[in-house]
Amino acid sequence: MKINNSYCPAPWKSVLISPNGKIYTCYEASDCLGEINEIPLADILNSYKSKLIKEKMSKDEIVPQCEFCILKENTQKGESLQSVFLQEFKSINTNITSSPIEEIESVDLSFSNLCNMKCLTCSSEYSSRWSSENTIVTYTNYIKKNIFPLLNQLKKITIAGGEPFIQSEIIEFLEELIRLKRTDIRLEFNSNGSSIKTSYIKNLKKFNNLQISISIDGINGDAQNIRPGIAWEKIERNIKVLKNELPNADITSYTTISSLNIQNFPEMVHYFIDNDLFELRDVALHYLRTPEKYSIQNLNEKTKMTIEENYNLLIKQLMKKKLPLSQVIGLSRRIRLINKYMTSKKSN
Repeated sequence: MKINNSYCPAPWKSVLISPNGKIYTCYEASDCLGEINEIPLADILNSYKSKLIKEKMSKDEIVPQCEFCILKENTQKGESLQSVFLQEFKSINTNITSSPIEEIESVDLSFSNLCNMKCLTCSSEYSSRWSSENTIVTYTNYIKKNIFPLLNQLKKITIAGGEPFIQSEIIEFLEELIRLKRTDIRLEFNSNGSSIKTSYIKNLKKFNNLQISISIDGINGDAQNIRPGIAWEKIERNIKVLKNELPNADITSYTTISSLNIQNFPEMVHYFIDNDLFELRDVALHYLRTPEKYSIQNLNEKTKMTIEENYNLLIKQLMKKKLPLSQVIGLSRRIRLINKYMTSKKSN
């Protein structure tokens, strides 16, 4: 069956193991397929819930868990995770009775919640520092049992956390990929940029399709306020080290927009460009959904109007800098998504 653009191939090709122990088709999905609890991944992918999603999609029906990609495509003219997957996965077997584990080509992993930061917008699920006892939750054994056997068939692996570059399991994982001669795999990391160790760089140099996305929610004083315990100067220095030591990698930024930083984002963009940290195409955006108290939807109407005006001004200023037009347009579309979410719910 030919796949149409109204739904995504992720349920056939992708799986995400979240730091909270839940398994999703992808990181944009709003509902999980199940929880680990020692249940084999193959059983979760072959569950009634998974089959129901596939059945609806094979009938060209939209499923509720894809609501975020639907919003993105309506706002950004097709720029969504769904559109990325449609480009990545050329061959799809929509037979829901086939063995799903054999079809998987992309996995998102979190080995544990071990992290060295206690960001205001985070929680104990994603950072051990948020636990009153610094409790570390790990899924290493589950990943070894269920994901390691798939390493020869995978085309892309995304690793998040916690903070992956302080987790010893990551070194073992990289060494296993190297042992299997899978240095050709698309390897992506989501990091807070606080720790750059020689042992990680030594292994990462061997991969030729590498991306490291640095989560940046503020610069200078804002970085310290949102992420207590880390200095912006160290993050900036580490970004430059990564670019210098890993010329084989795409080093990008990822900003989660909340009420804590939405008004300062234009300043961040100018800083990135003026200090040659990132190009506009490397500036990714997402809006915060939890904790709700920091949601940009809670801002008052006057503030929302001011933010929209300042974001429009940002685009005009970037145009005057004679940056690549396609990159300015791309950022403009990502900003439009933020504005649409911000204004989609009336403030109290």
